[in-house]
Amino acid sequence: GMALPTVLENVSAVAVAGMESTRDMVATKGRASFLEERSLGHIDAGAKTAQLMICAVVAVLSEHLASPA
Repeated sequence: GMALPTVLENVSAVAVAGMESTRDMVATKGRASFLEERSLGHIDAGAKTAQLMICAVVAVLSEHLASPA
């Protein structure tokens, strides 16, 4: 398998890519759904929130891996 630091880097990258992919989606749920086609080109707020949380967890885990025990 891959080393844990590499896995954590990949997790962050996938979180960012997933968040960015929402730019190409039309909102059908939530507050942005009333915008319909006008929601294209905008990042989904929930996806951005999830990306921030995932990247924050990865940053903390990476920091703990880098510091000597």
